[in-house]
Amino acid sequence: LKIQIHVEVPTDMNDEQKAYLGIALAFRAQFYLDLVRLFEAKECTGSQVKNYTIPENIKGLACCIVTENTTEEQSKSNPRATVDEVYDQVIFPDLERAERMLADYTRTVKTMPDLSVVYGISARAWLERGSAGVDGAFAKAAEYARKAIAGGNTPLTEDQWMNSKTGFNTPQSSWMLGTYVTSKEEVNTGYYYCTFIAQMTSEPTWGMARYGKAFRMIGKSLYDKISDKDWRKNSWIAPEDAGKTDIPENYRTELKGGDWSKLPAYTNLKFRPGSGSISTIETGLIASLPIMRVEEMYFIRFESIAHTESVAAAANEMAAFLNAYRYTDGSYVCEATDLDSFITELMIQRRIEFWGEGINYFAYKRLGLPVTRTYEGSNWLSSQRLNSKAGYTAPWMNYVIPEYEKDNNQGVILNPDPSGTILAD
Repeated sequence: LKIQIHVEVPTDMNDEQKAYLGIALAFRAQFYLDLVRLFEAKECTGSQVKNYTIPENIKGLACCIVTENTTEEQSKSNPRATVDEVYDQVIFPDLERAERMLADYTRTVKTMPDLSVVYGISARAWLERGSAGVDGAFAKAAEYARKAIAGGNTPLTEDQWMNSKTGFNTPQSSWMLGTYVTSKEEVNTGYYYCTFIAQMTSEPTWGMARYGKAFRMIGKSLYDKISDKDWRKNSWIAPEDAGKTDIPENYRTELKGGDWSKLPAYTNLKFRPGSGSISTIETGLIASLPIMRVEEMYFIRFESIAHTESVAAAANEMAAFLNAYRYTDGSYVCEATDLDSFITELMIQRRIEFWGEGINYFAYKRLGLPVTRTYEGSNWLSSQRLNSKAGYTAPWMNYVIPEYEKDNNQGVILNPDPSGTILAD
């Protein structure tokens, strides 16, 4: 919950030292941004929510701020700062300093942030502030998203996305920031089941999908909203293609027909094992993951200009993007005419684009969007068919601060535990 923060920035630094400091500041700004978004407890309600309310004394609170001047004694009674305080005292000052420190920095690997990543984090932060009603924030989000897009990264092509050996496991043109795993010394096959690759990939014989029958699938309701002209639809197995021994030509896979037939409908093919290795775990676990893609900056820009320019301008830009990069025939049209309908359509496209990458969680919490898992034909497990109400946060999205923090910091107030407060219909 705490991250050490140093306010001062030395002026007598060489270029290498500036780069190190800028990288550290950028990472810290992103970490604090995530802490705010995870731990701010937002109001929840709905027919399924029982006995869960947000106490007045924790509304608007984020995480604790720790500086180099915080003594051990002070840390034992260090209350949570407000959301506004974390943005004003940590996130935005860090980003401003990182921008200065990395102005002339050229990185060699995408595991370290450069100026474009600082712009990307800034776009994320200002979008959050815009949704919180801060004046001028959406304009800032649009500005920083534009700067991030201008950094040289380009959206994934169909070949890059669908590649059965390198799809979403190898740094590509759109990756602004990512993790790098490059050798077997960096993976622990003994605990492979804890890895993202083992959990999310569907093809490996050693993964949780094939070994534990824990297939990661797209929800039927979202899948049904994907146009047949959108090549991203081939990231999931269509119901009519599940169980076939002859693999339809629109899918790309390392599997043979017999193994393909074992994959159920809606199973994802988006995430691939390292080098496409479906049988050798040591090779399959050597896989990197994207943390920030340039496509996110486009979506931040679309949402921001809908607020600052017009819905029509945002709809036209989103249509141009999808027709240039995602649709096979340029047939996409955004028919939204007001802000609410535009956000609804934007989130459909955003959910398709970033499925499984984790960032849509933040958008749902920020916008108070309803989670709907109970509907006719739902493919969610019956125990997981939890619905939340539009305009409110789903209870499980308010992260709980561990009791351990209270044991060591008497000044902290914990979020209420949402366990058991929402039940499937």
